[in-house]
Amino acid sequence: MTGKPGISTLIEEAYRRLQANEGTATLSDLIDLLNREPGLFDLSATYRPVSVPEIRETVMVRCDGGDALGMVHVRRCLSVARSLAASEGLDVRFAVIGERQAIDEIRAAGFAVDVMPEGAEEIDWLLDLAQYHRPAAWLLDLRTALTPHAVLRLKATDTLVAVIDDVSTRRLVADAAFYPPLPQVFALDWSLAEREPAVGWEWVPIEPATRAQPKRADMSLHALVAGGGADPQGVTLLAVKALAGIDRGLRVTVALAANAPEGLERRIEELAPQVGVLRDPADMQGLIAGADLALISFGTLAWDLAVAGVPALYVGLNEDHELSAEAFARTGMGVSLGLAAFLKEKAIADAVEDLLDDPEMRRAMSAAGRMNLDGRGSARIAARLRHLVDERRHALAGPATQVASRTGT
Repeated sequence: MTGKPGISTLIEEAYRRLQANEGTATLSDLIDLLNREPGLFDLSATYRPVSVPEIRETVMVRCDGGDALGMVHVRRCLSVARSLAASEGLDVRFAVIGERQAIDEIRAAGFAVDVMPEGAEEIDWLLDLAQYHRPAAWLLDLRTALTPHAVLRLKATDTLVAVIDDVSTRRLVADAAFYPPLPQVFALDWSLAEREPAVGWEWVPIEPATRAQPKRADMSLHALVAGGGADPQGVTLLAVKALAGIDRGLRVTVALAANAPEGLERRIEELAPQVGVLRDPADMQGLIAGADLALISFGTLAWDLAVAGVPALYVGLNEDHELSAEAFARTGMGVSLGLAAFLKEKAIADAVEDLLDDPEMRRAMSAAGRMNLDGRGSARIAARLRHLVDERRHALAGPATQVASRTGT
């Protein structure tokens, strides 16, 4: 017989959902739980026990973000976390050495966050979290000095460890590793790796693109320009000068990062008053969806343009970025213009005019981007982690448990 839940019943249910002992859950944990399940404490509702396992398995996600690193690691981990929670039935918590921006964005997405205490050693903190939350797996997207030995200590807490785009030797002891098919990845020595890495465009954790609105036939083409970050090599101004000399009715929007040089807007207006300029645009995805082509310093924006099917011209700020840009170009998703240090205005103008004159090439580049980066990489990573967790649980189960599982009893 069901009835109204009492306060003690609801409190017990909250602790069960949080996988916490009495008195150990924090206010932030409770707020995160209520954001995910706003009806949990509805006293007017009839209480019905939730038909889920008594203990839901947890994945801990370790990443950082902020002014120094940018937010790419946080956002791609959030993409995987959404698939882990929504499609794979796993609880997800984040562990960050936190700047406020990263913490706020993770909590806004509905996930709990553990922040490393000031002065703590990273591995000691992770081991404490492992002991408290008992995760089935860790997903690491790191640029810290965490050692392979530290990862082995983490695995010794009866958990799996997976890494995203990690070129350090941590990858060799991971249970799973996910990478785009870039030359830098293929150049790594994998002979001592415990498992074969998953390498391919299909493993890139990126959100599906915002769908662009159909354009009228009489609308002019729109080019998006982004020099990236502080634009140390002046790619933005070089691009504006080159595009200002193209008389094709091309609309140009320049997207400046928040930390772009002061006064850059004024210099662009002096060079080309017809060019639109946005600093730290609130709707970058909308700008991407409305672009017909883009001219960018190669970086994380290249992935967003490709998944949206926007043909792009890439400028490398260093040799590593140039290698990555050439890999994109080989798939047909864009054109690499080489290193910024050697780039001339005429080379930019010629490459842009070639794209403007060849709508078939633009369509082919758009199709290549959507085909290679289909926006389902996060779901594939989540499914692989779920499979590994289930595989490990089955392997560790006793014979009686395995028989019961096979017979459905």
